[in-house]
Amino acid sequence: MRLQQTTINSIPLIFKEKSPSLPKDWGLEKILAGLAGARGLDLSRMLQASSSVWLFQRLPAWASRHLMGLVGAAYFRLNQAKRSKIMTSLRAYLGEDADHETLRRMWVAVRAGIVDHYHEKLMMGFKPLDWLQGLMNRRLKVEGLSVLKQAHDLGRGVIMVTGHFGAVEFMPLSLAMHGYPLATMVHCKSQGLREALEYKASLFNTNLLDPKSESVLFRALQELKEGRVLITQCDELDCWRPYPNKFINFLGQEAGLDRSLDLLARKSRAPVVFGLIHRRPGGRYLLRITPVSDMRNPERGQVARACLDLLCQNIGQEPQAWYEWAKLTRLINDPPVKTEAEESIPIPSEAAA
Repeated sequence: MRLQQTTINSIPLIFKEKSPSLPKDWGLEKILAGLAGARGLDLSRMLQASSSVWLFQRLPAWASRHLMGLVGAAYFRLNQAKRSKIMTSLRAYLGEDADHETLRRMWVAVRAGIVDHYHEKLMMGFKPLDWLQGLMNRRLKVEGLSVLKQAHDLGRGVIMVTGHFGAVEFMPLSLAMHGYPLATMVHCKSQGLREALEYKASLFNTNLLDPKSESVLFRALQELKEGRVLITQCDELDCWRPYPNKFINFLGQEAGLDRSLDLLARKSRAPVVFGLIHRRPGGRYLLRITPVSDMRNPERGQVARACLDLLCQNIGQEPQAWYEWAKLTRLINDPPVKTEAEESIPIPSEAAA
């Protein structure tokens, strides 16, 4: 399959992510209703089903993205509970003074970002490797590669912290193509996708770790000891292990500060860098890497605070790029109980000037 040369701006309007609507009596919506309601499947599982993958492998990228946009629109119409969680989070983030039109526009943009994420995930799993490499070479630019090189040259491995943001699924391949040995946290909801990613990872000296099915701290330390770049996400809200007396304000919500990253950095003494892949107009991408810890004394400072600070600043600039808004309701509905010994650690919900 050849890499599509057409840019987003030259694609007919029907293929752009706006607010796709489906006739209420269309068969696809009835099928989705049965899947989502009767079997309790979520959007990720539905898009990773064998029938979806069969179509995905045979359609050009622009067509599969358009189809997934229609499926996503139908899914969120049917799954009102999931949509309600996202809307609750967006209202809390925007504040009580936000008008209906602002909220609606953000919802449409966030929904498009969620679909983009799943589309990129399936591309990584099921598009041919040479096609993916062509995509990276033509459309992905890296800023701060010297930061990663400086950290890796120390010989202690590197902790590359990222988030559920933008085109994060492209990060392992983009770094592997620069020759770095990798270990990356990956959780798949279908065995087919898992096997496809494992095969591609084996071709690029990359090991996969599943943070939701195994205890990964020991393995992560081993991977870093071998000199690998460990890619991990700092915003796995349902996996946080907070300090008992340190708190942050994450996107406007109080939360206990997760200690996992601090522990990993302290135990491994590996330098920590932060990276996000931003989506840019014309189907292009920008991976921006910045240093986090003192590269020669990585145990100093609070790594989690610094990484979440950077993530919040970027979400403030591109809220549509963060695809975990539904999980923010965990913090909204269950704020931490503070003690007199608390240490408040503010993290801005708005972008830095």
